Amino acid sequence: MADGLRKLLGPKATWRSDKQAESMRSIMALKADQTAINVLPTGAGKSILFMLPAVMQDTGTSIVVVPFVALMDDLVTRATDMGVDCIRYRSSMSSGREGMPRAARLIVVSADIVSSAEFSGYVDGLSCTGLLQRIFVDECHTVIMDIGYRAKLGELVGLRRFGCPLVLLTATLPVVLEDWFRSEMLAKSAIIVRDRTVKLNCRYEVQQVKPGRNAVENHTVEVIKQLDQDMTGCQKGVIYCRSKSQCEAIADEIGCGFHHSSMSEQDRHEARTTWAEGRNTSRWIAATTGLGTGIDIEGIVAVVHMEKPYGLVDFVQQIGRGGRRAGEVVRS
Repeated sequence: MADGLRKLLGPKATWRSDKQAESMRSIMALKADQTAINVLPTGAGKSILFMLPAVMQDTGTSIVVVPFVALMDDLVTRATDMGVDCIRYRSSMSSGREGMPRAARLIVVSADIVSSAEFSGYVDGLSCTGLLQRIFVDECHTVIMDIGYRAKLGELVGLRRFGCPLVLLTATLPVVLEDWFRSEMLAKSAIIVRDRTVKLNCRYEVQQVKPGRNAVENHTVEVIKQLDQDMTGCQKGVIYCRSKSQCEAIADEIGCGFHHSSMSEQDRHEARTTWAEGRNTSRWIAATTGLGTGIDIEGIVAVVHMEKPYGLVDFVQQIGRGGRRAGEVVRS
């Protein structure tokens, strides 16, 4: 494993934590009918747990199931940049328009198509040839936390029929919900590795706003101006909104890009990359929850919520987009 880690991250690479190393050891030791649950804090290197096997010898193909398109694009880009043989599975690949995808070492697929006949047939092919080694479900807390995705993600229990180890990854699985989660995912006997998920490099602040017309929006603009003055280099921030209309309105007011589910996939990708690469005149992007899970972008040092998030899990995931590099401190 140490050789694989250095191949991914360079000759001086080390584990970010003892729990990250323990998680990797437990995953590599899983037998075909076993399940693992790994709970590591945001920014603790969960993606290494499925990238590392993809660069080791004789470890076959791993599949990573993700809940959001934005997360898919981010994972494929990061994996490819790190030298991992990685592809994104698209529903059109098996329909004859693009032909059956090749068997890469790492295959990223969205949760909404994992139960489709086309994808099941593709995975059956990998299994029959002995290439399928393990299946990962990233951000697995969405199974029970996100009503919009629960129906499709609930079908993930069907992945067990492929007879390979199943690995469930998250940063936000409260202990009080663990038994329920195990029951929902048919994982009552799963091996679990859990680390403390507190982020010591986050500074939290709550500002109350007096009621009034556009009071929250106006105050948010002032907060953004103050935070913007303290930013340097490639530092940037995210404004999380409760609705698409609020997202577009605050983006227009500030002069930044926005990101929400009603945009086309191409437009969302362009908005993300333009902001992440600093090609916009603003350091900020306004977004809804789709940009709040699993995205790993350097330089996020400020996270602003307009009004209360939908829940504590959303809040933890969204502030977890910031402070993901050594020395970064995020203000929330």
